[in-house]
Amino acid sequence: MTAASDPQLATYDGDEWLVGIATLPMYVTENGKAYQPSVIVWMDAATEMIIHTAIVSPHDALGAASSHLRGIVERPATGRLTVPGRIRVASPELADVLRRESLDRIEVVCAPVPELEAAIESLTERLAPSDEEPDLHYLGADATAAEIAAMFHAAARLYATRPWETVPSDTSLIGITSQPLGLRDAVISVIGQARQVYGVLLFASLDDFYQFVDASDRTSQGEPASYPCHLALTYARRSELGPTLRAEIAANRWKVAGARAYPVVLALDEDGAARNPTRNELLQMEAIAEALVGVLGVHKSELEAALDGGSVMELRDLVKTSGGEIEVEACAPVPGQRRDDALLDDDGDLDEDRVEAYRAAVLGGFAASPEARAEPAAQWSEVLVDYAASYFGKTVMALSVFELREIVFDVIPRKVSVEPTAAPAIVAGLRAFLTFLMREHPGGDTARSLASLDGNAAQRLARLLADSSIYGPAKAFLMSGRAAGFDMSTQAGCDAWTAHMREHDIRLPMGFPAAAAPRKTASAKSPPTRQANKAKQKAPRAARTKSPSR
Repeated sequence: MTAASDPQLATYDGDEWLVGIATLPMYVTENGKAYQPSVIVWMDAATEMIIHTAIVSPHDALGAASSHLRGIVERPATGRLTVPGRIRVASPELADVLRRESLDRIEVVCAPVPELEAAIESLTERLAPSDEEPDLHYLGADATAAEIAAMFHAAARLYATRPWETVPSDTSLIGITSQPLGLRDAVISVIGQARQVYGVLLFASLDDFYQFVDASDRTSQGEPASYPCHLALTYARRSELGPTLRAEIAANRWKVAGARAYPVVLALDEDGAARNPTRNELLQMEAIAEALVGVLGVHKSELEAALDGGSVMELRDLVKTSGGEIEVEACAPVPGQRRDDALLDDDGDLDEDRVEAYRAAVLGGFAASPEARAEPAAQWSEVLVDYAASYFGKTVMALSVFELREIVFDVIPRKVSVEPTAAPAIVAGLRAFLTFLMREHPGGDTARSLASLDGNAAQRLARLLADSSIYGPAKAFLMSGRAAGFDMSTQAGCDAWTAHMREHDIRLPMGFPAAAAPRKTASAKSPPTRQANKAKQKAPRAARTKSPSR
């Protein structure tokens, strides 16, 4: 085979085939693991008819395409195929593989294949699961009815302990390690504190949890986001289940804790799409449920103290499961997780003395840093420090990504009286401060916070700063007076603007003032912030509404 000298511009009048590889919107379970298979599609360019298709493992797709080419040419399945003079593919990697097959007189070029892409898109749309008729099922894969019954029993026991009444928030994580389950430094997030969706989410690592929270925030803002793969065990009403699962439960009489406590176990992928769990994933949820039942039954006060800033809880236990006795290690808080209580007193209230000491130390260190000396807008660090303390009761290092984004894209546009043209300087100043913190205090979520201010952050902030409908009362007053030509930096100017407003019956252009986020406390089980609510409900809602592939 030879390569075209200029495949993008070359014209060809002979027989030509197109070939492409796509990922199918379904899951296949094999050897205890679920994956989305690939499909290889061959098309005749002249007639746009499909010559051959093959479903293969995604890991073998390139190699399979090469062997399929020789098989199709040498042993056509139906009729008599004319060996093409050229094969056109869109992927350089696929082109290289096909060229190495060394079939004489066939040229392989890398160029767009819009005809084939349209056919593949039509194929994947027909195979895509429907969101309107979720049909979750546990049988029919690699798990037995007895193993599923054990998971239901464990889930019912967990529901009875009501862990969301002990764990104060969905960010109060519990670490899980179990070699038999294939878990090392995994984390559990207990949800249900807002009394909307109850359950637990299992993430492979602390980084995956932070990625999930960040992705949930980006999705809520209408931005593209990539979710980490994770497992969700949530509880639903019977009417919320698909027909297949309802039939399975009725036929096998699996145990449930109540009318609103039917366990739904789903695996969610990077796109937020849900699929049926594998046997190993069901076992993971069974073992974790039993482990949490043991912790809450015997070590409840120890867990509460650990999550309330007390001594670290580290437990190791053998839990009985359908797969035998499995050793599970649990710890709280999770190693490496940010401390949220550095600015709080013993009663869980904001300690003003600690705030002032922290403020002086961190801003003093930043002022002397090379990052501050190189950035003219370094003073915006003070705004971030003050709002992190007053809105969340946290140091900047302890802010989650979605909390930082709330300050930058919600609090600052609503509260800070600056023109939209200040947005690039604000973002630059905050980025310099976060870069300093990342260097001085490695670990935590500062790197993700810094990355969240990349790209179009300045443009987005400028749009929000220009939106008078979100201004708070004080900002609306100042910005309106400034726009009318009054000197709002002096008391006399403010008084003159007030008199002018009364004389001309001027109303402030502002929206309904949003309430400040609740201050962080170490012990109170207060509702999470608006963004936290969205984040913790993302996976359960997906589990409830997305139809898993069969």
